[in-house]
Amino acid sequence: MKLRLHILQALRSMGEHLCPEPTLRVQIQVTASPTPTTVEITEALVALRDADLAIDIRDELTGDVKWAITDKGRLKLSERRM
Repeated sequence: MKLRLHILQALRSMGEHLCPEPTLRVQIQVTASPTPTTVEITEALVALRDADLAIDIRDELTGDVKWAITDKGRLKLSERRM
């Protein structure tokens, strides 16, 4: 659960900008403690997407994925006073 909150905070810090997934993964691995594994980050991202707390947008030509926090995700953080 803490990892999901950490990811939401990272996405919120991007403002209205979409965050490339590789950038997000590096940021989380550098700032989260203990350092999450690639699998843990993937599971957390999928859980956030499935809960409509974050969205992922895939470029059809390149396959690159970018992430953003949703209004619901912002609300969850504000409910926790984060």
